[in-house]
Order: sequence, then C-alpha cells, then structure tokens
Amino acid sequence: MRIGFIGAGRMGRPMVTRLVAAGHDVRVVGRSDEKRSAIAQLGADAVAEIAAVSDGADAVVVCVFTDEQVRQVCLADGLVAGMAAGSTLVLHTTGSPSTVESIAERAAPHDVEVVDAPVSGGPHNAAAGALTLFVGGADDAVARVRPALSCYGDPILHVGPLGAGQKVKLVNNAL
Repeated sequence: MRIGFIGAGRMGRPMVTRLVAAGHDVRVVGRSDEKRSAIAQLGADAVAEIAAVSDGADAVVVCVFTDEQVRQVCLADGLVAGMAAGSTLVLHTTGSPSTVESIAERAAPHDVEVVDAPVSGGPHNAAAGALTLFVGGADDAVARVRPALSCYGDPILHVGPLGAGQKVKLVNNAL
C-alpha cells in the first residue's frame, strides 16, 4: 500500500517504522533537512512538501497533536485538496468530532474518505504494534486502511460512523 504520513514525531516515528517493516511504500513529510534525514533512516521516503506526501498515496495518515494542527495540515496546507480520488485520510489526533466532520465535508467533493482513528497508548505501544485504535468511518473506508493500521494497532476497534472514534476516545479519556 502507498501511504503518506504527516507527523513522524514521538508517536508517529514508531508507526512509520512498523509500516516500512511491513513492506508498505511510505512517504513522510519532514520540514527540515535534519527531520528528512531521520525519516530516511527509518526506511521511508522523506519529502519536504504536503503535496508530495499525498501524491499517488492510497491513504494519508495524520498524527499531529491538536485539532488546530489537523485543520492547518488538512485544509490550509491543502492536503485534502491534493489527495487522489478514491484515497482515504486517516486522522489519529484525539480531538473534536466536529473537526473530523468538517474535514470530511471538505474531502467529499474530492472523493476522499475520512476515517477518525484516535490512539490509546504511547510510543512503546506503537513500537510493539499494540496501540488501541478507536476507529470511526464507513465500513469500506475502514476495511481499506485496516492493513496499514494493523501494523501498529491491536486492537483496532471499529466503533461506528465517522466521528465515533473521537467520541469513544474522549469517553475513554474521561474515565
């Protein structure tokens, strides 16, 4: 599978490592020479621009810290508009269900499906392939990205339609 990845930091780096180890073709955004060098050491293709990460990708994974960063990357920086028709956007950031829904509304005219898949666990869980993923989205979209998600997620809990992943994760955090 051709996977674009944005957010290869503390949580994303072990995810990228596991995707590469599983044989996926992974392209990762690195905004500095130093970050691109570190990405290349993981075995991924390091690129400097958002447009390059989505070019030809079957799925693009976004693993950034805040809703504002998700909106910036997906909308202001043009990720959604640059994704290929038929591809899937996976959002790992824990945030507002309304953010996911608004991004999906902007993605729909481009024939891009959105899956919200906030994670539970830390970098050590990602490295072990044992992150818990609370996934919301259409059945077919979730099925398409499950092979990638299974590289670092176990269990992968498809909890309902788009936005349900965020809702379950927020309840989990509250408990």
